[in-house]
Amino acid sequence: MLSALSLVLCVAMVVAWVRSYWRTDCVTYVAGNQGRYVSTGVLCEMGAIATGSSALPSRISRANGLYWETGTAKGSELPSESWWNRRGFSLHAWDGQDWLVGVPCWLVVISTGVLPAVRLWLCRQNRLARRRGLCPTCGYDLRASKDRCPECGTPIPAQTAGSGKA
Repeated sequence: MLSALSLVLCVAMVVAWVRSYWRTDCVTYVAGNQGRYVSTGVLCEMGAIATGSSALPSRISRANGLYWETGTAKGSELPSESWWNRRGFSLHAWDGQDWLVGVPCWLVVISTGVLPAVRLWLCRQNRLARRRGLCPTCGYDLRASKDRCPECGTPIPAQTAGSGKA
């Protein structure tokens, strides 16, 4: 289940990454009351994805809720002044309460793609082991065994037991 969720996130991030060179997407959650509002969100633009939080000025009036905004990618949404900004990785802070952390999209794609890739590789290895008549748990040769692996005790599936395949 976790592998499937990771695969969905990986594919969604690839789409957002490609789209980020033409469109800027920003998902924001606004919360607050009595004139003090805080905006927390995720921004994807020009091959980078950033998350951050900022206090909204009193002149901006938004109701509490979730907002999605999109526009033409210009590279202007991410601030130029920063504590650190190297090769797509960035850290920005203003006024002690507003902050933004950014990473390149390729890093998110790789990190969400690792689990599905490992799962796929393990499934392939397991299928090859069954085809060769090996125990899926320990790799012991099961061609001469009847019901259980003599090495680890794993039950042998009916089609593998005693098969003469090499």
